[in-house]
Amino acid sequence: MNNRPLTYLSEYPSELKVLTPSMFLQSPPGNQVNGIDQIENASLVKSLNYVQSLREKLRMRFKREYLGLLKPPKRRHTDIIKVGDIVLIRNDKTKRLHWPLAKVVEIFPERDGVSR
Repeated sequence: MNNRPLTYLSEYPSELKVLTPSMFLQSPPGNQVNGIDQIENASLVKSLNYVQSLREKLRMRFKREYLGLLKPPKRRHTDIIKVGDIVLIRNDKTKRLHWPLAKVVEIFPERDGVSR
């Protein structure tokens, strides 16, 4: 189940591997530490920087290839925002892809009792 594709499958083998949930659950390949007594400090820093770089690239691919393709659901007038909902914070100066996510922790209804 964690190997199901989150993005489209390409016909061309030279393209990047398709994103799957398991990519976010597993360590990057080659991230094992062998002979810890023999590893130099510079090597550890280089390895750490490499792993952080891989994670950042994976996060950016996820935002671009998966989140960027999601379409917002048609909002019905009966939809009510509740505490605990995950929402996008709209910013007209940036693309929707870069809007931050937030969790609703408190509701401030308007005078008519409706939360918008």
